[in-house]
Amino acid sequence: TLLPAASKDVYYRDDIGNISTSHMKVMDDAVELDLRPRFPLFGGWKTHYVIGYNVPSYEYLYYSGNKHVLNMRLVDHIFDDMLVEETEVRVILPEGISDIELSTPYSMTRRDDDKHYTYLDTTGRTVVTFYTDRLLTENHIQDFQIGFTYPHSSMIMEPMLLVSAFFLLFLITIIYVRLDFSIMRDETAESKMKVQ
Repeated sequence: TLLPAASKDVYYRDDIGNISTSHMKVMDDAVELDLRPRFPLFGGWKTHYVIGYNVPSYEYLYYSGNKHVLNMRLVDHIFDDMLVEETEVRVILPEGISDIELSTPYSMTRRDDDKHYTYLDTTGRTVVTFYTDRLLTENHIQDFQIGFTYPHSSMIMEPMLLVSAFFLLFLITIIYVRLDFSIMRDETAESKMKVQ
């Protein structure tokens, strides 16, 4: 399988879990991923697996003002003379986006958008899922585009959430330390306060 050259954090899973019988070779123009299923595949046998990876956004994300377009390959080169019977693509977009437009090179079915929650998310990240049960070959290795509106002011929301949480924690600590919850009067402490 040939992945984009900037691919990182590659994982290869099946229904049972992570498969460790894979080897990754970094080349100049691509990352070659050698996959081996858990069990040998004889004639006519099939396997179901998931390949995932991260890529830097500057290679695939284009923007002008608040309008953004993600342009990526729909299907990667898996092996020579490949035949893919069913494909599902899930794209997790940033929190706070709107006006999502999907453009695919051939007909695909878009499922309802879902939400994905990670650290410090308040409303969740939008997940765009689209699939096809049409047979795909090497001729179908083409790009898809997802256009969306993302205000740049939304980028500061998570850092401000952290700053506000720490400010509130320190404010509560300061108030708690200054309050006196003792039931009996401590004469020595009061005399020390009067001397100072």
